[in-house]
Amino acid sequence: MNAVFANHNVKVNRQGIDHLKNWTLLEHFDYCDIEYIEIKKGYLLKNRMFVCILGIIIMIFALYFLIRLFSDIEFFSIRPNTKGFWALASAPIFIFIFGLALFLKTIIKENVMHIILQDKSQHTILLPYNKKHLKEIIEILRSNNVKVLDKIILHTANNAVQITP
Repeated sequence: MNAVFANHNVKVNRQGIDHLKNWTLLEHFDYCDIEYIEIKKGYLLKNRMFVCILGIIIMIFALYFLIRLFSDIEFFSIRPNTKGFWALASAPIFIFIFGLALFLKTIIKENVMHIILQDKSQHTILLPYNKKHLKEIIEILRSNNVKVLDKIILHTANNAVQITP
């Protein structure tokens, strides 16, 4: 089946929308089953606050361990100019970077498509960041008589303009 639009997260064709993960089909949504689609900036994580708090706790732990490491050098009985000390010091730095990545993932908004089906179930799919591809997806969906609520605002040099193809 030829896809009208496809990337590694979504494929839009004549039969409906395919939710993909690494080009593997997770779910298929027929156009007749879709009540409406909402395209907007949103979060992909369902338990955002849990992941955010976990990231903050990991960063605090890493900072505490790093401060403790440099304040109590005698505690570890390793001199700061040896390889063992820097190997020991690099662990909390990598742990801090991991916690920071978790925290940043919870606050960054991405282009998402919320699909609301006739039975009121909701599904979220990550969309491409390219504005040209977003317009193409919206045109394809509207040509298949799908109600599209578009809440993505494109910022131009003069003012903010809402996409309405």
